Amino acid sequence: MTLSLSRRHPSPRVLLQASQREASAEATLWWALVAPDAPPGAPPLEAGCLTGGDLDERLAGLCRQHSAVLLLPPDAVSHFSPAHPRGVKRREWPLLIEEQVATPVSRLTLAALERRPDRLELVAVEQQLLAAWQAWLNDRNLGVGYWASGFMGLPTPDMPEQVCVLDDGTCWMIKARDPEFPEVERWLSWPRDWLSLLPPGLSDSHWLGPEGTSVTATLPPDERLALFGRHLPARLPEMPGAGTARQRPWRLALVLTILLLAHGGLSAWPAMPSPASDAAQATRLAQRNTDMAALMERLSPVLDEAPLRLARFSVAGQRLSLTWTMEDEQASVALAQRLEGLGEVSRGAGQLRLETRLGNASASTGGGQ
Repeated sequence: MTLSLSRRHPSPRVLLQASQREASAEATLWWALVAPDAPPGAPPLEAGCLTGGDLDERLAGLCRQHSAVLLLPPDAVSHFSPAHPRGVKRREWPLLIEEQVATPVSRLTLAALERRPDRLELVAVEQQLLAAWQAWLNDRNLGVGYWASGFMGLPTPDMPEQVCVLDDGTCWMIKARDPEFPEVERWLSWPRDWLSLLPPGLSDSHWLGPEGTSVTATLPPDERLALFGRHLPARLPEMPGAGTARQRPWRLALVLTILLLAHGGLSAWPAMPSPASDAAQATRLAQRNTDMAALMERLSPVLDEAPLRLARFSVAGQRLSLTWTMEDEQASVALAQRLEGLGEVSRGAGQLRLETRLGNASASTGGGQ
């Protein structure tokens, strides 16, 4: 382990827990802003409840500022730990679990929580179910980039003879270690009224509440979400399309910088450059990347809160063109006004376009050219 004098604290997350499996119009969503490094028992930074067709501007704003995670009900996400034969590719993962599921694997979304040389840890959810919840969230202007199961936020017991148990108000969430393979987790969602019907291996185990809580206690939703937030892994499965639909300015800057370097290297270097032309070209590329960094610094505060998606970008010499898809007409007009000081702005057919010459980033945002 390497110790650092300055420890970076993990960023807060917004957790949204579905109260039921189906994303109906009457569904209730409990939410909380949680700090992953908060001490055991600490309350969330903020919490609330969203019901039916309500809109919550505060929650929508938090989802834009922080990573947001949809926590699906315990019975909605399946968990597998299949053997991982050497050479099996990601596209072949469904073959490892197809005999363990009743639903055709083609209808499931799979994600890996851990990959070991001999074994995978996979979670699976029905594509239709996940898509329905994503539509439910989008209808309420909630940008959620990740999904998970509450089991992923439940601590794993230290010993095989122990089980971690949480009463989530609808069922017992039971997490245990496999007796034969202690590194493998077992998840079980069990009806609260069927306690006497538990398999002997579980009913005879030593039951522990998470973080020292009582096994028989039903944690309030905000405390439950705070608990999950402290134990969820850093990497979570992404919602469908999240990697492209929610481009961040810093990621855009990285992509464009790489594009500029490639463009300059392929088109401008002669076959046998002289030392003088080498130095001149390097200077031009360095200046162009400095100009790009300056432009991205100006764009970031303008784009952070905008409901847009990058559709196209191109660069020719010092000329840069960016095109975004925007469905909100009022937001498009407002953003166009804020971009006017950075270049030539045009709108039409649900798109917003900015054309600018690198090196002009010193222009003040909000004024015309």
